[in-house]
Amino acid sequence: MGGESRLFRHGWGGWFLLGLIGCASPGGPSGVSPVPAVISIQAHTVLPLTVGTKNPADSNLLQVPNALLTFYRVSHGGTEVRKGPGGAFPLLPRFLEEKEVVMGLESYKKWTKVFQADTNRMGWVHQDNLTALVKKEGSLTLDTRVLGTVFANESMLSSYPENQKLPVIVPKDRMFFVLRSEPQRSLVWIVENQSVAWLSHHNQ
Repeated sequence: MGGESRLFRHGWGGWFLLGLIGCASPGGPSGVSPVPAVISIQAHTVLPLTVGTKNPADSNLLQVPNALLTFYRVSHGGTEVRKGPGGAFPLLPRFLEEKEVVMGLESYKKWTKVFQADTNRMGWVHQDNLTALVKKEGSLTLDTRVLGTVFANESMLSSYPENQKLPVIVPKDRMFFVLRSEPQRSLVWIVENQSVAWLSHHNQ
């Protein structure tokens, strides 16, 4: 699960920039504050759900505002779901029904990898069967193992939502979890301050 993806984004203040230089790959942060109620989470905040739990598997969970994610409504009943981005890939056993809501993980040509949070199922769907859906309120609990990853390779970061270039070069091979993908950039989770930023797909 969580194959390689291409882009992400994020938001933070300037105080964070020096802390990003030379960081290792994301891991469980220490001293995490209790998770606030969903209504109090700011649009740029992504929190790990590790407080008050004895289950190690919970360390993989993130509470992500819906505004940072991509959602689709299934536009046709009996929509096929495949193991890969193309008609030649095997069909998965369950079809999607009209009006079901799925989260978009990544796209390849005319195919989108989707995830159903209520069933933990994922697969590839042709874009003709999906209609973009805007969800600005609330949040979604996600397991980082279903998310794609991207490696910085000295790419530039830009603030979210302002999309202003940040004066820092991310160390080569620094890995990020991708929350949302676009053709030229990805919205990535910044573990150090539980926030997000845009990561370009190419060197600047």
